[in-house]
Amino acid sequence: MNLRIFNAALLIGWLMALVGGLLYDIALGLIGGGLLLLMITACVVRLGGIFMPRPTVAEETDVPE
Repeated sequence: MNLRIFNAALLIGWLMALVGGLLYDIALGLIGGGLLLLMITACVVRLGGIFMPRPTVAEETDVPE
């Protein structure tokens, strides 16, 4: 999946949850939307760390000239 499509899907899902919460109750919608945004951010950062390739030994010791 393209990174832009993934980010757009996350944004659309978060906005749908936020709007649904706001229609129910403004305060609870904002609180729920903020908590959901924090959880999504934590999950994406965790997944990015898991699937990102580790640098090789040569890349770690390379010194730019």
